[in-house]
Amino acid sequence: MTLATSIQDSWNQLERWAGRQISGARNEARLISARADALQLAITLSEGLAVYRILRDFQHLDLDAVVNDIVAVLRQCLIVMLTSTGGGALIGGVAGGVFGVGVGAAPGVVIGAAAGAQMGEWILIFMGLKALSEYIVRDMPDVARAYWDGIRLAWSAASPSPLPQQPIRVDRFAIQHAAEKIARAHVAMFVLLLMGILAYLAKGRGDMGQLAEGVRSSRMGPKFADWMVRNEGRLKAEPRLREQTATQSTPSADKWSDRAREAPKAKQGPAQRASKPTISANPEPSNRLTAGKGKPIKMDGHKIYDSNFQPLSTNPKAQYRFSDPTFRQTGGDVYFGDNVATSYAEVRKNIAGKSLYVGELNVDNVLDLTDHEMIKMMGIDGARLTAPVNSQIEQKLVYGYTNKIANKAYTAGYNGILYPSSRNATGKALVLFGGRYDQTAISTIIDATIP
Repeated sequence: MTLATSIQDSWNQLERWAGRQISGARNEARLISARADALQLAITLSEGLAVYRILRDFQHLDLDAVVNDIVAVLRQCLIVMLTSTGGGALIGGVAGGVFGVGVGAAPGVVIGAAAGAQMGEWILIFMGLKALSEYIVRDMPDVARAYWDGIRLAWSAASPSPLPQQPIRVDRFAIQHAAEKIARAHVAMFVLLLMGILAYLAKGRGDMGQLAEGVRSSRMGPKFADWMVRNEGRLKAEPRLREQTATQSTPSADKWSDRAREAPKAKQGPAQRASKPTISANPEPSNRLTAGKGKPIKMDGHKIYDSNFQPLSTNPKAQYRFSDPTFRQTGGDVYFGDNVATSYAEVRKNIAGKSLYVGELNVDNVLDLTDHEMIKMMGIDGARLTAPVNSQIEQKLVYGYTNKIANKAYTAGYNGILYPSSRNATGKALVLFGGRYDQTAISTIIDATIP
């Protein structure tokens, strides 16, 4: 071998080695970026879920005007928690996803009692509620662990591709699950704050007015301070909070999510106790609908369907939420979710062997029932609109109500209805009425069997 050949071979080896290093670095950067994006998405989704659950679980506390501010502060508290417990893990793996800084290794910390107490005190100072420290800090490690469960799940939702040039694999269902875990932790943190307020008042350390003054100039702001004063009586009367405060125990995120739905029960007379509770009737939606006032919809619609049938159809004999076969021909109705998670949540069945259809939608004159003003104008019961259906009795009561909404919309000339998903709190669903949309306005993106 000549010297020139030897040099060339060595150079080629160096080039190949350098290429592998560069390729590996690029792949690592792509993976970290995807993980940060997944975490950012989970945190964003969790806020909508938390708002929904807080409003649902504490309907009588008049939280509508302040709940978004509360959840925004809880997100900031989450960042404080990550900073104080994760340090490098945050800078490397979390802040980058939320604030656009660099990202690094997967977050992984052990939340001890001391760290949890210190973290809890920082968060309370941040919220202007330092006076609650002795009632809250001991329970902070449990809340922190609930947050970290969601964070780890979101981070691991993005996984390396088998081959260098293939895209990073992202598990959207894992992101949704992570968002739900983080949302439950947000709710648990909110409940912990309410319990701390009640314990503080019960011990006679001060009154609500004094406590609210500390909140007024904090990140929580004057609206929450006013809410505290205005709802003092309602908070003290909340039996679920009183029970937990009396036992000095904080339910886990999962347990509170279940318990909170158990609304306080009014006293019943003998006749009421004798009857089996059912879904109560609600006033019918009004006829205040103006034709041609619908909304144009451009979105990617997702549908999981039985491969034995066409994706742009429904069973013409079956009753669905907005499809009443006794009123009109419904076989051409088609239901979409705004993402795969919503579509999956709506189906809730074994999807092996079924197909996923994704189409680019461009339709006009859709009745938007995600618009609260429209809900008010029509006099619609929002709870009934999205009530889940798990039995034939519930189907008769719920669909009997929502079918009336659909029939009024159809008669008024609307082409479909956009509405909040009944199974995915942050998702939206869309039904297009058969005969009212042009199938050529739906461009197929994916139509494939689910493995």
